[in-house]
Amino acid sequence: MLLGFKRRFAPYVEDGSKTHTIRATANGAAGRRDLPLLCRSQAEDMRLPRQMAVRAVEEITVSGGWESRSGEFFGDMHINGVRLDHDERNALAWRDGFRSLGRDRAFEEMMEFWRGRLRSSAR
Repeated sequence: MLLGFKRRFAPYVEDGSKTHTIRATANGAAGRRDLPLLCRSQAEDMRLPRQMAVRAVEEITVSGGWESRSGEFFGDMHINGVRLDHDERNALAWRDGFRSLGRDRAFEEMMEFWRGRLRSSAR
């Protein structure tokens, strides 16, 4: 099984600073020990920058949604049932490759990336 990454994450995968990836459990990665990582933007641009060992598989849940007026995300994130505070959410998002807006807004950038990909409840 190959795990694909969008072009925007390729530098972080290649330099090893993207220390984790968040995937749906349906992708079959659970239980795998070694996964080749594939970076691509188009089929002709594919490359296999590295292979990494899976050290842990943890359940991440996101609850909430986007404000209908401001468009901002509201809600919580949990890892294995433990709620992450503001700084922990930003640290997780930064390590996942969301770095365009800076460390203090990494979670905001991550949630914007996920907008439309998550089931949410608007308020």
